[in-house]
Amino acid sequence: MRLGALGAERSVSVTVAAQRSLAHGALAERLASFVHAHPQAKLVTRSETGERVVELLRAQEVDLGVFLALGPVKGFASEIIGKEELRLVAAPSHPLAQRRSVSPVLLSEFGFVGGIAESHFAQIIDIVMRRLGVRRHRVVAEAQIDELEKRRKLREYRLAEGTRRFHVWVKSTRLGLSGKLDLLIDSPEGLFPVDFKMTTGQPHRNHVMQLCGYARLLEDCYQGEVTKGFVYLIPQNDAVVFDLTEEQRGKQTNSSARFAE
Repeated sequence: MRLGALGAERSVSVTVAAQRSLAHGALAERLASFVHAHPQAKLVTRSETGERVVELLRAQEVDLGVFLALGPVKGFASEIIGKEELRLVAAPSHPLAQRRSVSPVLLSEFGFVGGIAESHFAQIIDIVMRRLGVRRHRVVAEAQIDELEKRRKLREYRLAEGTRRFHVWVKSTRLGLSGKLDLLIDSPEGLFPVDFKMTTGQPHRNHVMQLCGYARLLEDCYQGEVTKGFVYLIPQNDAVVFDLTEEQRGKQTNSSARFAE
């Protein structure tokens, strides 16, 4: 049923549940038009996750639901009211920002900050990316990082008080090293490199060597000591802390290597 049809009855109360990204954007103008056309109607809006909107509709707790989807949803009479563009945003310092065009193959080499993997939104993005030809992409939700920073084993590093910079490109002519760091956290306790990995097991020796290389780069670029780093295991949503000691760094024999993801 259309929103206008619901408002045709005098003194009617209409409850609309909308996915958050739509409630504060594309839907706002439509709701304003409805209120102007039906001043006698009481409009109640609820800003929810996509999953919650569907739950409320199935429970018949709302009159209308607005959410992102790739097509009709089983069990609902629905219609398309608009289309959302998928845009990937990169900081000016990001390697992709200087390119006029980006191929799916190149895009696959970079990670993204997005929705929680199990969410309806993240699953939609995954399908769309695959349709574009991006077969392998890593997504880390900032909400997951927020949760990690609160864990007891990480509190001493005061990560929650620091600033986060994703996909930081670091280069040292003096060391002959360069690389793209997944995440750099600058906290009151120091600089911490974070490397994202899709491995289902524990980090391997080469992962630690990569962190040691990033530590050397960061120390040279930022003129500060880097003593610890983290490997974030995406499938487990967990982080492993490593001491980046001189002994560990001594095992990194190829000092002219260019670090990859």
